[in-house]
Amino acid sequence: MPPQLGREVQERVKVYGPLNELTYEGRLLTQTLQDELNRSISAPAGPRSPWYEGDPELESMRERVRQQRAIREAQRRRDHAALTASIQKRNLQEEQRRDAMLGSLLGDVIGGLTDPNSPLAEAEAALSHADKVRRKKKESLHNEWSTQVFDTIQGRLQAAVDARDPAAIESRLKTQYDQYLHTTNTKVAVFRDVIIEQ
Repeated sequence: MPPQLGREVQERVKVYGPLNELTYEGRLLTQTLQDELNRSISAPAGPRSPWYEGDPELESMRERVRQQRAIREAQRRRDHAALTASIQKRNLQEEQRRDAMLGSLLGDVIGGLTDPNSPLAEAEAALSHADKVRRKKKESLHNEWSTQVFDTIQGRLQAAVDARDPAAIESRLKTQYDQYLHTTNTKVAVFRDVIIEQ
């Protein structure tokens, strides 16, 4: 370690892990610099006394103090600007790194979607095959129901309808209609939903 002013100064190395810690350190340093600047600006100029008026040595000392303050203030501003630029540069680098990582992941996803041997294509083929099997099973079940259930019942109904004589059905309906007309002509206010006891 290099000696400075007759004593040894220990060097400390600060390792910044996450970017948030660096940002916090920067804000803390900025606040400290701003506080020092405010203190140096608002510091009292010293006692005003008639005995010190016009003393050239005192005036030159005051001028040197003002110059030193101006130099320190300019140095603080440069440090603040450098720190701000450093933080912005790190933020930009972090954002570019995140964008590159996202671009890489997006490329992998799009590559997986377009690749014919990808798991997505395999899953799509499996779902298509399962849909075909389900549709074929449904068709065979419908055909089986049509031949064994519907056709049997339909055949029985058709045989029963064919066995009836249309002339007998017509004469029965005509008789019922004549009875209805006779009832409505002999009784007042007869409706079709009224049961007439005979």
